[in-house]
Amino acid sequence: MRGQWVRRTGAGAGRWVSITVLVCAPGWAGTAPAVTDAEIEARIEAMGRYDEVQSEPFSEEAFAEYLRGLVEDIPVEELNLNQVERIAPLYLYHPECRERMIVQLGALEREPGLGGARASVIRLILGVRDAPPGRAAEALGRTLSHKGIPRLVESGRGSDLFSLLRVLPAEALRPHAEKVAGLADGFSADMPARAWAASFDYLDVLDRIRELLPAGRADALRLRLAAQARQSADRAETEGDAVSSQWLRERAGPAPATGNEGLQAGPVVLQPSMGLGSRSIPAP
Repeated sequence: MRGQWVRRTGAGAGRWVSITVLVCAPGWAGTAPAVTDAEIEARIEAMGRYDEVQSEPFSEEAFAEYLRGLVEDIPVEELNLNQVERIAPLYLYHPECRERMIVQLGALEREPGLGGARASVIRLILGVRDAPPGRAAEALGRTLSHKGIPRLVESGRGSDLFSLLRVLPAEALRPHAEKVAGLADGFSADMPARAWAASFDYLDVLDRIRELLPAGRADALRLRLAAQARQSADRAETEGDAVSSQWLRERAGPAPATGNEGLQAGPVVLQPSMGLGSRSIPAP
């Protein structure tokens, strides 16, 4: 799942909705599912029609009950990972429904590769809702320890994880500062330019844990990521993807002047973008 869960403004203000963009791994498609993809899409569309069927002012309790009615008859244990990713936001509000989905995600995350990491991140997002910092820290530690997380970052599918790390309580992040910093190892110059779109929330996360790391380490990581991003941009240009190359080069910033050791104040590099629109690479 690549995307974020964000709070709406305007009509239905205060509601969390999914803006997920799916990048599905073929290996997880599975056999013919007991619940069809069309059924899943119908439930998601029904969630979007909540304002049309609800005349009262928005309340989280009423919305949770509405979502419960949409998902209570779905056999979550028969859903494949792609379907889980698509429908998971409908389970966020109602505690009993959320717990059923968390159990299913616990089974899916046992796969040690990318698929398991994807499941672990969704489980984390659902599991930390309304959780005290200590419990959130425990859940975060489990996800960060998943063997597939480096592959998740490398594939450009880390945006959901990074978005969550931006808003988790500091108490939940503190015990895992080193592991969070280690996520930078998943980025590389070999990543496609478009996969770098998931990197910018991670830079905000680095700023959050800056004081928990040895002096200068966060800045050194930012400069390393910027250098890798510039290499990826160069390769994209060579391969004919000028749009992605320009987009990434602008966000990576210029290379430091010769002699810059990477820790002093210098060029601003790989700045987090200010909005979703600027985080998306234009289509070629």
